[in-house]
Amino acid sequence: MSQLRQAAVARVAFACAVIAPACGDSIESRLAWGVGVARFDLTTFDRTALTPHIAIPTYDGSGQVVHPDMLVEPDRYVLAYTPYPYSNGAFENPSIAVGPDGYSFHEPAPGVNPLAPTPPTDHNDDPDLRFDAATGEYAMLYLETRRPDAQLLVELRSRDLITWSSKTAITYDLTAGAPFIVSPAVLGTSLYDVRLGEPHFLERLDEPWDWRTAMRLAIDMRGVTPWHVDVLPLGNSFALLISGFRDDFEHQDLYLATSSDLMQWTLRDQPLLAFDDPALGVETLYRSTGAVIGDELVVWYSMQYAP
Repeated sequence: MSQLRQAAVARVAFACAVIAPACGDSIESRLAWGVGVARFDLTTFDRTALTPHIAIPTYDGSGQVVHPDMLVEPDRYVLAYTPYPYSNGAFENPSIAVGPDGYSFHEPAPGVNPLAPTPPTDHNDDPDLRFDAATGEYAMLYLETRRPDAQLLVELRSRDLITWSSKTAITYDLTAGAPFIVSPAVLGTSLYDVRLGEPHFLERLDEPWDWRTAMRLAIDMRGVTPWHVDVLPLGNSFALLISGFRDDFEHQDLYLATSSDLMQWTLRDQPLLAFDDPALGVETLYRSTGAVIGDELVVWYSMQYAP
């Protein structure tokens, strides 16, 4: 075992013993998480390049990351994410990094991460980052999950990526019948997410955000159960990146759906990235993010590495 893995296992073992005693199975048996970059032709969506792993700093030292969300600025890339060392949710707290090229990243200032602490019960997850031109602030949404009682959609705001304020944007009272959602993603003034149920489905909330006014998206998922999603401009149209599965939650693919109006969506027949593609070397794909750069769609995908 490498020194890096030994150190990460020791840190996670400490968290399991002290922070989250119910971690369960042996840490040694769990698989690691990370982020890769795939580039696609914007017309055919054929893959043109693949970088199976990029290094992203995490405050726990493991370097294991999920839930990437990318904001591309003229002179830098700004990345929201959560650490997830060997599937330990105690470290799954919103974090921020910047970099010059989309492949290398560092904290905006030493020690800025995590941007929010682990809640008293359950865990944080699923950050989504945007820039609010009206206020000149960066805005990050994330979920503070407090099962079985509640789920909070929390908004962090900052002008410099270092000092952040916090407020609750939506309270989901699970004891009063509110739905359970995952993977919030904002485009413009609309919020998209996956509502869990029988079956899971994609929905949209327009401002002012209220889960009671959510509209179910019109999309034929063709037997794919959606799990996590991101929404982004795609030239003159729009795209959804959807991690989902047909038969086994533990083996998810990454799908692409497109729309001209943000309500009627068409899912492409074949996955954009498939978990069983040997070039990827993954056990499963997870929440991913993307941006149109030049004549390419660039996707930062999160995954669990194959054993």
